[in-house]
Amino acid sequence: MVFLKELLDEASDYYRNSPNVFVTPVFSSGNWVYNLFSQHLVYKSYLQAKEKYIRHVAKVDDRWSGHILEFLEAQGGKQIFDFKWIKNNITLPGDDDDERLTLIIYLQVIGFFKIRKYSPDIKKRHYELPVLYKKASGVVKL
Repeated sequence: MVFLKELLDEASDYYRNSPNVFVTPVFSSGNWVYNLFSQHLVYKSYLQAKEKYIRHVAKVDDRWSGHILEFLEAQGGKQIFDFKWIKNNITLPGDDDDERLTLIIYLQVIGFFKIRKYSPDIKKRHYELPVLYKKASGVVKL
């Protein structure tokens, strides 16, 4: 719903600020359709909705907010994460592995981590981000 709201807001702003742009029906696949949402508007709306989702997830529990933001900054182009990576890249008070395990479990429970390679030992599992939280790889011509 957040994405759809962003898309409608973007399209509304675009057409309001572009009075010389007209939308007319186009015959496509046996139907007349209106191409209201350009690829540019859809992509821009997706990025804005994604940003809102990430800010929402980061605020779910104040205890972990800073660590989630730190994770996002440290991840770079990395796609797969494990306990060792979390230990080396996320700053937690002290050298408490239990806190790191709790963070990993929390990220999994809220849907921020998805198990890529399962192991009964949490320290040996590999995780990836769901599509929504991955960095956009495609480029849309603006």
